[in-house]
Amino acid sequence: MTRLSPLAFALCLALASPGVVRGQEPDKAARKAAASATLEQRDVAVSAGNLRAAAMSGDAELVQLLIDAGIDPNARFGDLPQSILSFASAMSCSMKKDPEARDAVIKALLAGGADPNVMDIGEVPLFVYVAQQCPRPVIEAFVAAGARLDARSPQGFTPLS
Repeated sequence: MTRLSPLAFALCLALASPGVVRGQEPDKAARKAAASATLEQRDVAVSAGNLRAAAMSGDAELVQLLIDAGIDPNARFGDLPQSILSFASAMSCSMKKDPEARDAVIKALLAGGADPNVMDIGEVPLFVYVAQQCPRPVIEAFVAAGARLDARSPQGFTPLS
């Protein structure tokens, strides 16, 4: 029996006739296989820790590959209460990193299913922080993803205050 390389397998899936693979939509299954093969070639493990590291370093391409490979962008880490979106927002907005990379990472996380209404440390909605600390493109990306303008912190702050 011939064994296909991960890349060959991913290409076979991508080129296969439309159909459901393990209950997934064909496009999603093909993207997952292709992303997993690319990550394997790059020797990058498919893990939430790598997604967090990629998001914090501003690597939007790696963020997208890891999400496509099946990593949940809402993952949390052990005792840490912050989501990956929280880490990425805090790092990119407070440090004023490369704006294009920052915007691409935030948009990739939100498009990949990250919750724009996630609660951060102290049960403060992340969007309250984002609205106060981040530039307009990030705020607009959160709003487009469904961030609640009426979110309220325990102290009564809202994104509009």
